[in-house]
Amino acid sequence: MTTAYKQWLGGATAVSQVTTITVVAGNASDTITITFTGEDGSTQTATAASHGTTSTVAENIRAALAGSSNSLFGFATYSALSNVVTCTASIPGRPFSLAAPDVGSTNLTVATPTANAGPNDFQTAANFTPSGVPDNNDIVYFTSGSHDVLYGLQNSGVGLSELVVGEGFFGNVGRPGYPLVIDVDTGGKQRVTLSGSGGVYNLKGSLTNVDITKNVGSITLTGDMGGTNITGGAVSGSITIDGDSTTSNDITVSSVGPGCHIMVPSTATGTNNILMDSGLLELSAATKTNSQAIVSGTGVLRTLGTGVVSAGSTTHYPGSIAAYNGSTYEHKSSASLQGAVTLAVVGGRADFSQTPNPGGAELVDIGVVKVYSGALDATAAGLMIDVTGVTKFGGVVNLSAATLAGTTK
Repeated sequence: MTTAYKQWLGGATAVSQVTTITVVAGNASDTITITFTGEDGSTQTATAASHGTTSTVAENIRAALAGSSNSLFGFATYSALSNVVTCTASIPGRPFSLAAPDVGSTNLTVATPTANAGPNDFQTAANFTPSGVPDNNDIVYFTSGSHDVLYGLQNSGVGLSELVVGEGFFGNVGRPGYPLVIDVDTGGKQRVTLSGSGGVYNLKGSLTNVDITKNVGSITLTGDMGGTNITGGAVSGSITIDGDSTTSNDITVSSVGPGCHIMVPSTATGTNNILMDSGLLELSAATKTNSQAIVSGTGVLRTLGTGVVSAGSTTHYPGSIAAYNGSTYEHKSSASLQGAVTLAVVGGRADFSQTPNPGGAELVDIGVVKVYSGALDATAAGLMIDVTGVTKFGGVVNLSAATLAGTTK
């Protein structure tokens, strides 16, 4: 397939969408369900009785739509003439999506004689140069301007070759809770580059490789990711990485700004190795089996909830978790560590002082620890830290509230 290069311009003239529901036949025993779908994929419904003439049924539908208190139904206004219900967008340039399927002997036809168009709609052809909505194998650039992408977000059938958000673009792509749904997994590049100057970038799909080199607000990535690289002092703000289990998503964090906060939520089943020398990464999920975390520089890796680095049966050296000079590993999770050599402290700090009690007499097992230099702090209140063995080559080890081979230390 030929690759097309598409640049987002935004700013297209707003046009009010018009969608019609034509009642071809009704039936007294049927109940019509009209479903609206939001930009985030959520749905809301309203029902109408199918009885009387087709004009009566059309009026029943109009009344149900106009009388609904559901938010998505407020995106349009409604009128009925004979057997046709006309739905017109309340705000030009803001689209809506509805379905009214046949039921029983009731036959309905849905059509959109006037499609939505507007300055913030990804599916408006005039918002791109050359004109046209991006298609499979295309390369899409956001390099200038400030027109946000707020609508036309559902593009799950499209697989781009590359998506680039450049520093000269000051708009947003998606919004909190409403991602641009699109795959970037075809052709030779299969890469997302985020270095924009806008406040929100929210993407969902098969995002094979992701490079983040600037962030001034929030970035949210959801879906199948094969590698996420976060690099450079221009990266600050918050970054959420919610990768699914389809592939292994290595997360690399290098020389980011001091305000960079990376979150891996509990739903992120695809996280693999974590390599970081800066920033704060909060891990609330279990990484994939046989993974490793290496923290150095000013990096802080913090586990929360039941988050854990799952080394499995693989012996990693110097450890499945390694904290090098100046870095910190904070275990605030109730999950036990895993792996043959669980933790190596080489000039960094391993902090278990705030490890929560998982309940009852159960202890959090941190397994085998090797301290070459730096500090191990296992002083959580009560007997909550169970250490299989500590080899101390140097540094500071504090086991004042831990157990070692069943003996209180």
